[in-house]
Formats: sequence, C-alpha cells, structure tokens
Amino acid sequence: MASQLLTVACLLVPVCFIHGAAFLSRPKEMTIRYGTGEHQRTVVRRYCEWDGHKVLPGSTWTTACCMHCTCTDRGLECYTHGVYEVEHDCLVLVNEVCEIEIVDSADPNQPCQQFTEGPPGGVVTQGIQLEAK
Repeated sequence: MASQLLTVACLLVPVCFIHGAAFLSRPKEMTIRYGTGEHQRTVVRRYCEWDGHKVLPGSTWTTACCMHCTCTDRGLECYTHGVYEVEHDCLVLVNEVCEIEIVDSADPNQPCQQFTEGPPGGVVTQGIQLEAK
C-alpha cells in the first residue's frame, strides 16, 4: 500500500524524487553446551549483530539516526528514508520520531505549500524498504 501511494505521490507531484537505502546481513550462530558426557545438550542459537550487540530474531528497533532495523531468521534487515529531492522552496525535514516532513524552506514550522495542495491522501511519510533476494 505504501509503495502504491508513493508511486501515486511521485506521479502526481513531479518535484518528488526518492532514493531509499537498505541492507541485509546474514544471521550468526552461537553454540551453547549444557551438561557433560552422554547427557550433554547442545543449543544452537541464531542472532543478528548490531553495533556490538547480539539481538534475537523477532527484535525490531529504530536507531538515533532513524534507521529502522529488524532481526529475522534470514538475518539483519535495516532501511532508512534515503535521499529526497524537492523544489528549491521546500525542505525535507526528519522530525523527532523519524518521520519525513516536507516543509517551507523559509519557515520550517510550516508545510511546503506545493505538497499541501498535492496528491490525495497527503505526502508519504515512510521510508522505502528494499528486499534483498
């Protein structure tokens, strides 16, 4: 749905150019052995590594740099908003909760007029997630 809305937004408002950024890294494994001899049990646990931390599959977080990350059984998947190009009188702002706002460059407290009159449904405020195959 978001990608369809993004396509509509860019087709209806030709001043919108968006290039997303994403990466995928393979999961790692750690082996833990409990007990000894014939009663030993081995547990192999998959995890993702982020900034020196071992994170279990199912974990999701957003970094202070607004990168959205998820650890899955396939590995670590992260994406960010990327680069936005807008008309010279507009400014792309990443707000306190990592949402994109397209604002007036003369007054960043006001939305960019071209986008408030733009496509139905408003401006897409989410980043683009690229799937690694």
